[in-house]
Amino acid sequence: MRRIAFFILAACLALPPAARADRIEKQVSVTAGQQLDIDLESGGAITIRGGDDRTASFTVDREGRDAAETEVTIEATSGGGARIATRHVGRRDSYSTNLRIDIRLPQRFSVHLKSMGGSVHLAGLDGKFEGTTMGGDLELSELNGEAHLKTMGGDVRVSKSKLDGRITTMGGKVQLEDIEGNLQGHSMGGTVTYQNVRGGKEGSRGDSSRGAVVMSSMGGDLRVEDAPAGAELRTMGGNVRVRSAAKYVKATTMGGDIEIDRVDGRVDATSMAGDIKVTLVEGSGGSAAEPHDVKLDSKSGELHLAVPADLAMDIDIQLFYTRASRRNYRVHSDFPLKIEESSEWDTTHGSPRKLIHATGRQGAATHRIELSCINGDVYLTRAQ
Repeated sequence: MRRIAFFILAACLALPPAARADRIEKQVSVTAGQQLDIDLESGGAITIRGGDDRTASFTVDREGRDAAETEVTIEATSGGGARIATRHVGRRDSYSTNLRIDIRLPQRFSVHLKSMGGSVHLAGLDGKFEGTTMGGDLELSELNGEAHLKTMGGDVRVSKSKLDGRITTMGGKVQLEDIEGNLQGHSMGGTVTYQNVRGGKEGSRGDSSRGAVVMSSMGGDLRVEDAPAGAELRTMGGNVRVRSAAKYVKATTMGGDIEIDRVDGRVDATSMAGDIKVTLVEGSGGSAAEPHDVKLDSKSGELHLAVPADLAMDIDIQLFYTRASRRNYRVHSDFPLKIEESSEWDTTHGSPRKLIHATGRQGAATHRIELSCINGDVYLTRAQ
C-alpha cells in the first residue's frame, strides 16, 4: 500500500504545468467616481460588476502551461482609482496562459481597457467605458454613462442600459436591446440588430442624428425594430429592415434589399443590387407638418412605395431599361400619372438605355416623391 501511495504522489507531482492553477485575491481601497485601468498583455476573460462599497475586489484564476510566467499586478492609483496589469516575465516567443478575472467595483466607476484578447462582461456600473480587446465577445448590461469599446473578433450584446457612444466589432454580430441613449452599433462583417432602442433628445442646434439610430456593417444585415427619432443605416453587403420609424430614414446597401414597414417622415434609400419596399404614413409618430419627401434609387431591382391615399405630393418616376434587358418593365400606379417613353437609345451612360418617365401631382404637392431604378418595375400604391 505504501508503494502504491508513493507512485500516486509521484504521478501528481509530475503533472504538466497545464494541469496546475492558482488563485490571486486582493482588495484595494478606492473612491467612487474614479477609474479602473486594465492592461492585459496576456489577455484574459474579464467580468466586472458594480457594488455599493468603497473597495475594489479582484479575483484572478491563473492557469495554463505558462501560468507561472504570467505576472499579475493589482494596485491603487492616485486619486482613488485602481489598476490591474499582466505581463509575461519569461523569454518564450509564445505563451499559453488562461486568465479568468473577476472584479467588483463601486457602482459609480469608470473602466479603461486594453487587452490582447478575451471576453469582457460589464454590469451594474455608472461611468465611462473605453478601450479594446483584440479578440472576444463584449457583453454589457445595466450600464449608465458613455461607452466607446471595440473588439477585433467577437460578438457584441448590450442590454438594459442608458448609454451614449459607439460599440464596434470587426468580425461579429451586434445586438442592442432595451437601450436608452445615443449608442451606435457597428460591425465590419456581421448582422446589427436594434430592439427597443430609444435615442436621447435632439440637439438644440439642429443635429439631425442626435437621438437617431445610427448603425453600419461592412457585410451583414441591419435590423431595426423601432426608430422614433430617425435612423441612419449603411451596409456594404446585406439587407436593411426597419419595422417602424419616425422623422426620417436614410438607408444604403451595396448588395441587398431595403424594407421599411412603416415610416412617418422622410425617406432616402439606395440599393445598388436589390429591391426597395417602403410604406409611408403621415401624422402619427411624427407630424403632418413635417416633410414626408421620399427618394428611392435602385440600380438593379424593383421599387415598391405605398403612401396615404390623400398625400399631397409631386411625383417624378424614372425607370431606365437597357438594351440587353427584357424591356417590358412598367410603372404601376394607383394615382393618375402622365407616362412618356423615350424613342431613342441613350448611349451616354454606358449600356444603351431608354427611359420611362412618369409624373403627377396630387393636392398641394407638398411632398416630393422621387423614384429611380434600372431594369425593374415601379409600384406606387395606396397604403392600407
